[in-house]
This record gives sequence, C-alpha cells and structure tokens, in this order.
Amino acid sequence: MGEFNVKANNDPFIRKFNILDDLCKKRYPNCKNFDAIRKFANTLPGADKETLLSIIHVRNTIHDQRNLVSVNPDCLKFIDGLIKGLQSKNSGPIDADMEYLKSKNLQKMSIMMQQLPSKTYMASREVQRNIKATLTGYLEKEKHATNIDKVKKHYFDFCGYYNNIHNLPEIKSARAVNRERSLEKKRQSVLLEIEHLYNQARAEIYDEPFLVRGNLKKKLKLIFESYKTRVLSCNDFDDLDEILDDAEFRF
Repeated sequence: MGEFNVKANNDPFIRKFNILDDLCKKRYPNCKNFDAIRKFANTLPGADKETLLSIIHVRNTIHDQRNLVSVNPDCLKFIDGLIKGLQSKNSGPIDADMEYLKSKNLQKMSIMMQQLPSKTYMASREVQRNIKATLTGYLEKEKHATNIDKVKKHYFDFCGYYNNIHNLPEIKSARAVNRERSLEKKRQSVLLEIEHLYNQARAEIYDEPFLVRGNLKKKLKLIFESYKTRVLSCNDFDDLDEILDDAEFRF
C-alpha cells in the first residue's frame, strides 16, 4: 500500500484535492477529517455542490489505487477554481468556473504588464505612468469581479486597451519624435561617411596639374554638395543607405 500512497501523493488530482482540503480546514478550523470540505461543499450552488461531493467520493476511492480511475481535466480546473476562490479570501459563495477564468486572466494580464515597457519606452514618464495606471485599473477590477460576465468584460477591456497602445495619440507623437531623432543621427552618420569619401577623392587628385586639379576640385565640391542636400532632406533609413552606396561608387 505504501507504493500506491506515493503514487497518489504525486498525482495532480490528489495534490490539488489536498490543497483544497487544507484551505477548507483553515476556513472551518473546528471540523475534523473531511467534515471541513463537506461543509464547504454545502456553501456552493447546487450543481457545484454535487460535483465537489462526487470529487470527495472519487478521492476516497482512488487514493490508494490511483491507476483504477482517470480524472477528467475539467475536474482539475474545477478544483483549481475553488482553490483560487478560497485563496482570494472570498467569504461569499464561490463560483469555481469564474474563479478559474479570473485566475487565468490575471496571470495573462500580469505577463502583459511586464511587457508594457517595451510598448511605451519612447514616451515620457508621465505618459508611461498614465498608461500603466489605466491598465492597472482594469487589472484591479478583474481581481474584484464578482461574476463571470464582469471577469470577461474587464479582461476584454484590458486587452483592447493594451493592444491599441501603439495607436494612442501620445504614443504616435512620441514614436514620431523618436524616429526623427534616430533619422537625424543616421543622416549625420551618412554625411560624415560621404565627407570622408569626398576628402579621399580630393587627396587622390593632389598630383594632377594645377588647372586640372582646380577643375576636379570644383566638380568634387559640386558632387559633395549635391549628396549633402540629398542626405539632409532624406526621410527614409533605407534611402540613406542607398545614397551612401551611390556616393561610394561616384567618389
């Protein structure tokens, strides 16, 4: 029997059941054995009450002979929902389906909140704080939702706002400013490269006769000024690369 007990204690169903049982004992400390979880079952809506009582019976049936019965995944979700409801200190009736969905939603929302900086880094700190505060508001509403419709609504509102962050006017404006800064940095970098090519070309005509050298210097100067004008008026990163490639060929 010891071998079966080891298997049972490592089984997801038994482990989750034991967690639920412990939480029920904390809620009803004066109850013994399975009286606490049965008392808790009586607080649930009719169908959920019968489901939990059936689960208690299944637990007693398979605890030492785990390989006799296969537990449906929906059963584990149901137990998870009850566990989350008890862990949330909910003193009223617990809706297992709602608590399970809320738990999953909050987990996803938490992950998305961790990724928020990558979506707002270009904005000012004030804008970042405002966006975070809005999302935190939806998250808090989700935590305190009391029915499954509200759980769905708050999660939907959170995701809708989160997925539309890139379209917020303040984010669009910040992104435009950030792009222009990067573009200006790129322009200056390309211009320095072209100026270096120009100076190299000037150095290569040093041994030419005076008149020839003078005409070539004027020609090179005109070419350089032409490229400078193109670079300073360019608004596309790829086009700047093409201008530099062209300058490398010309010079």
